[in-house]
Amino acid sequence: MFSTILICSLSVGLSLSLGKQSVEPSADGKTLNIRLGSSAESFAVVELQPKVTFKNLEVLTRYPDLPIQRCFSSARRVILSEQGFNTPKGADGETKQAAGFCYGWKKANALPGIDAFILHRHVDHTHEGGLRLGLWTNKPDSVNTPDGRKLLYEVFHHADADDWQKHFQFALPLIGAKDWNSLP
Repeated sequence: MFSTILICSLSVGLSLSLGKQSVEPSADGKTLNIRLGSSAESFAVVELQPKVTFKNLEVLTRYPDLPIQRCFSSARRVILSEQGFNTPKGADGETKQAAGFCYGWKKANALPGIDAFILHRHVDHTHEGGLRLGLWTNKPDSVNTPDGRKLLYEVFHHADADDWQKHFQFALPLIGAKDWNSLP
């Protein structure tokens, strides 16, 4: 249930945070595709989703808007913390990782109620279960000493810049979208 997925924190109002402790990153770089019901069913479906992924992120943003979840009649806010995108092995691994970030970034920015999207790791970490989530590779025989920039570094650097489309364009065919306004 969402009590294991959502963490409430008191500050200025209540916030909801989806962090790495509740998301299982896909080792092959793919995002799970979980179908949602119609908009009339969405509130009934919200607690039945086995996982929240970027494919069904709408579930997470609808949940804090439920009347029972509101704080002083306002919807709680969502923080996507410690988000990570694995670099799968293979020649196109960095491209898949960067495309996953592009998809997640644009999907999160399009949804009302999300206040932050925080990337988990700057440098790949040897002791992270084989996942390579960083903006940088790590040096051989080191735990997390930066070695080389990945494609994700460039994409991340331009995510909020005026020229973001130039740097995100490569991802559209990989995620199966014609443009950034028609994400799956």
